[in-house]
Amino acid sequence: MKFHVALIALTGAGMISTFAGGEDTVAPLILPDADRLSLDEIGMYAVGYQYRGKTEHFFPMGWTGGFEAVTGVALESAGEQNGRQAFLMHPPWRGGTGIAFQDFCLRMPAANALKHIRLAGATAMRSDALAGPGEKPKSDGATFRIQVNGRTILEENRDDAEWKPFSLDLTDLAGQIVTLRFETDPGPHDNASFDFALWGGRELLLEGFVPKASTPPASPPPLDLRRLVPVENGEVAPLSGFKGAVAITINGDHAALEYKGPDGTFEYRWTEPHTADPSPLGVWQLRATPHGAVDFESIPLAGDARLEWTAPAAFQSSTLESIPDGVACISTYEVAGQAATVRSVAKLSGKSLVVELSCDVPLITTLDTGRWGPVMYRLPVPVPYYSGQVSYLRNENLFVNAFLDWTKSSAASLDGSKAEYGARTDGTRASLHERIVYCAASHVDEVLPNLPNPASPFRDHLAGKIILDTWGGRFDEIARNLETLHDYGLNNCLAIIHDWQRSGYDNALPAHVPANADLGGETGMKNLVDTAKRLGYDIALHENYVDYYPNYEKFNPDDISLDSHSNRVLAWYNPRTKIQSFAIQPHAILPLARAESFQIRDRYRPNADYLDVHSAVPPWFHVDFRAGAPGAGTFRPVWEAHRHLWAFERDTYGGPVLGEGANHWFWSGLLDGVEAQFGDGWPSQLGQAAPLMVDFDLLKIHPLQVNHGMGYYERWWGAPTWHARPPMAVLDQYRMQEIIYGHAGFLGGATYSDVPLAWLEHHLVSPVALRYATASPVKIEHQVKGNWMDTSQAAQTGTWTRVRVVYDNGLTVVANDEAGVLLAGSSRLPQFGWVAQGAGVTAWTALVEGRVADYARTDDSTFANARPASDWNQNGIHRIQQDLNPAANVLDFGDVRTSGSILVRREGGEWVLRALPRAGDFMVELGGERFGQPASVRCVGGSAPTELPETEGDWWRLKLNGAREYHWK
Repeated sequence: MKFHVALIALTGAGMISTFAGGEDTVAPLILPDADRLSLDEIGMYAVGYQYRGKTEHFFPMGWTGGFEAVTGVALESAGEQNGRQAFLMHPPWRGGTGIAFQDFCLRMPAANALKHIRLAGATAMRSDALAGPGEKPKSDGATFRIQVNGRTILEENRDDAEWKPFSLDLTDLAGQIVTLRFETDPGPHDNASFDFALWGGRELLLEGFVPKASTPPASPPPLDLRRLVPVENGEVAPLSGFKGAVAITINGDHAALEYKGPDGTFEYRWTEPHTADPSPLGVWQLRATPHGAVDFESIPLAGDARLEWTAPAAFQSSTLESIPDGVACISTYEVAGQAATVRSVAKLSGKSLVVELSCDVPLITTLDTGRWGPVMYRLPVPVPYYSGQVSYLRNENLFVNAFLDWTKSSAASLDGSKAEYGARTDGTRASLHERIVYCAASHVDEVLPNLPNPASPFRDHLAGKIILDTWGGRFDEIARNLETLHDYGLNNCLAIIHDWQRSGYDNALPAHVPANADLGGETGMKNLVDTAKRLGYDIALHENYVDYYPNYEKFNPDDISLDSHSNRVLAWYNPRTKIQSFAIQPHAILPLARAESFQIRDRYRPNADYLDVHSAVPPWFHVDFRAGAPGAGTFRPVWEAHRHLWAFERDTYGGPVLGEGANHWFWSGLLDGVEAQFGDGWPSQLGQAAPLMVDFDLLKIHPLQVNHGMGYYERWWGAPTWHARPPMAVLDQYRMQEIIYGHAGFLGGATYSDVPLAWLEHHLVSPVALRYATASPVKIEHQVKGNWMDTSQAAQTGTWTRVRVVYDNGLTVVANDEAGVLLAGSSRLPQFGWVAQGAGVTAWTALVEGRVADYARTDDSTFANARPASDWNQNGIHRIQQDLNPAANVLDFGDVRTSGSILVRREGGEWVLRALPRAGDFMVELGGERFGQPASVRCVGGSAPTELPETEGDWWRLKLNGAREYHWK
């Protein structure tokens, strides 16, 4: 692959770039504009790969991507690991092994302009490439290499996830042009499997260098977040926070599409393609003049877009045409003697450019839509729960995004910027039809896609519910656990029963009934469902219409998806049974669900449903390439099958349908909620390092459905043990995240029956979640260096540790993920602390008299938890509540003073107090102004039928006698 490099000058805020290098490279020359350059934020570099013994090949300049289709190379931001920002560089593994590399070409300041030059950073393997408990390592390690002008200055093999820092002295290169090359290599065994090689925080430090002063960009006008709530309009392009005017002009082979509004002018200039070499989309430039800017910034886009054909394609001609509200470009090609016409239609949706691309013959295998840039600085913005890549262009002071419209695609799959058109089993393909959205804005929230799905009809119903996620155990045991929870005042819950199926979990699917005989059978399951409903709980049974097992008694090969070579598409492999399942083809999903779900409903009568996998995957999951099947070789049947499946299950059970999280943003609103695990926008099992960048979740997903938790503990926590209870500090951070992300409470299999933990989760989270479940954010702010600022300003600094969200019902939630105390009104929030105030609730995990405590108050309830050390007995098993108050200090919560944990709630015209532990002899004092001053308190259970309060001023003390409940009017 050869590249001929032209001389280009790009001017921006303080940095200039020209191109240096010869025929075989694309290395932009960078003139440093700061004394500390973060290499991960620079967007102009050469990047490529080299198979063993072969020549080097280059990707487009500034390329970034995950596991490229031909080579498997990955080069992308990888979130944070062990406190460092990580950058993934995976060597090639498809088609051979070798190195992946990234080159930066810099003109170092002269020796008299600085004191010292140092290249710093660290190396590590990504943690999920290594061995878990009792597992073999997935990777045998990788070799990290740094070269300066071809000379190796660092080479080391790594096979662990601990950061190993490096600091390399480059002072002797002052005044020189230097090419820094970073390489990753499969290592001495040439095994590239799972070589998730991470570079951590790479920086070039120019001690003593004084850059030229630059003028800070003007701030954009404030954004009304209410304008960004999803609209069911059939359009995925971002909603604009401002109303502007659109103008379109054509002049020969040039066209311009211009948006002009109070936030500035955004003009997309289009030049039609003239040869086969440039992008099939032609040449695009955005001339952006944001609000307050003196001059425009010119930003290239889609210059690296590509079409791949089934045979060599010869470009013939192109022409621009005016159409209503847009411009069309018609390009003709000759492909192996056959004429092909590619039609590109460009329009503006708000201020986003939307290009609809189609071809009249099915001869295209891949469309790569290209990217923004190259530009000098490109800072990736983490957006948890979103699989696209948002970037901040620092010199241009704009946020950008580019993505394919998953609701209108005819592809077999979408992969980042690529649409793949795989062959059907007879060799034919679908014809190209894609919509590409390119968006740029001064506010980061304006480049997030609209999710045009209808909102769940069960948002009000799910508001405030705590999800009890049960895995294993006999049905009668689970029923007793639910009875116990209800006895402790947990009255707003939904239980999911995962392991109950006839042949055991993940076996012989899609057969589900009858209920597993070893766990209690039909009688036990009916009793379990009846118990939950009698307690006022929702209950859902786990179903799966994705995995098709060969030991299913009605096994039908026609129900299985085929790949392009007529092979059955593999699904989940059950390591316990050692049985491989296959992918249920989309047209079989609903018939199989009907056969099973009707039986489940008629046998047990649950009032909710849980569907495994379906919401955890993107729409191009298990595509069927069987020639002759409707929609074969496209993911459209998967999209439609899932939409119909959730609607069917809602109707069948008359209640909410929940599911598994990860890729759930595509499906939000089509079902009613998921366990909101990371995986898109932030890696799984790195939940403790997750940024509190809550905007996409709160603005796009939250208005459509009620998600719960932050995913299974084991997929959120970096050091999990399956089915083991996480430490309290881990649960505190997990709970803080679910609160600030606007999720419902969650109790996993390790905690749902642990009464102290269930007690805390329900009584603390439920009153808050009840109020934000159906509310919409009107302000999202982040604290940076002591100042509260909007998300766009925070994104420019990469600071995501302290957040304040204001909802339209008056509720304000503040969360602290940073070491050190955060003052929020009268609350002192430790790390993992939070406070919610307004809309009829005051709740927090905060410091009281220097100790971590929990509190929630509404008009009808007070929950106060002094976090005592309590050894108590449940079903013969000793449980220890978190010991943060070992001396049993009495804490003053304002309306309650206690050294223990209590819930006081108005029920049927009475105040009812419950204590944890019941047998504990701890201090309880209640404020008379709120709770009255009763002459006596009636006890349910305990050592005495009544207790006489001890009054002292406005307070009265209640003696605990082991009762289940204490009542007074």
